[in-house]
Amino acid sequence: MTGVKEISGKKKVKLIDLDQIDPMEMMIPEGKVIKKIKVSAILKEVDFIISVPVIKTHMHTQVTLSIKNMKGLLWRREKARLHQLRCDESTTRGYKTLDIAISDMASVLFPHLSIIDGTVGMEGMGPAYGKQKKMGIVLVGNNPLSTDAVATRLMGFDPKKVPHLKLSAEKGLGEIHLQNLSVKPEDYMAWETPFEPPPSKLSIPFPDVIVHDEGSCSACLSTLLVLLQSYHTQLAVCRLEDGKIHVGIGKHLKACPTGSIMIGNCTAQMKEKGRFVQGCPPVASQILEALGISFRTSKSTRKRMEKTKDVGDCKKFKF
Repeated sequence: MTGVKEISGKKKVKLIDLDQIDPMEMMIPEGKVIKKIKVSAILKEVDFIISVPVIKTHMHTQVTLSIKNMKGLLWRREKARLHQLRCDESTTRGYKTLDIAISDMASVLFPHLSIIDGTVGMEGMGPAYGKQKKMGIVLVGNNPLSTDAVATRLMGFDPKKVPHLKLSAEKGLGEIHLQNLSVKPEDYMAWETPFEPPPSKLSIPFPDVIVHDEGSCSACLSTLLVLLQSYHTQLAVCRLEDGKIHVGIGKHLKACPTGSIMIGNCTAQMKEKGRFVQGCPPVASQILEALGISFRTSKSTRKRMEKTKDVGDCKKFKF
């Protein structure tokens, strides 16, 4: 659908599905919340890793760039495991467990080069259901953490306030204080394009929806966003006595009102509590079908789901 397979054929570049390669374990000697990770065994065969993320916001981590992009090397369900970790306060020190896990991962999965695609990014409800954001730049850096810091600043955010970047810097993986970096061109801030930040809670755009989220991954959250954006009014039949629509997601979900909508296989242990919809994750149409709600996809919904081929103009930066 994206056209990558066709391009790989024309350019004679081998296209590889990393999940079809055997896994191997990598130890994380100084990991705080993860001590080992399961990755694609292709790492045994390569000498140089380039991370090529698309610049975008993320509901769990504020931004997702070169460092977080390395989750793509995790093998199959290992990606979701990082979202489902739970640690006590003495370990997390007020940070999300996911942010600490990403910094742990970065200590052993650190790319040699970062090329950030900022031609067309995503803002708001990223990483899967935000709005298109034309930026028209490409950022290249030989320290991915520092490159992420510059990209974060060009998005209008402070890299020192992005937890996984700050934690990775504290591990000595790179510099995120912009005044200590060599950036070309020197007037790079002329290309600052402020991004709409991701919402901290779904109650911001949907005040009548209460989400009980304990350990969900971005896949389930994105599914829920698609459901609410496209079919919010149809869900009115699921309101409880308090007049609210209650939705439960996440592997560690332990409590929610009777009659809540339970989305995804991770909530199976709570299925007696409400209306359970299986899947990992289920798509919006499957959720509506499981709830017995008839639906039609509107023109506006179909339009939002159409992909764009307009990549805009591109300016190149070097770090």
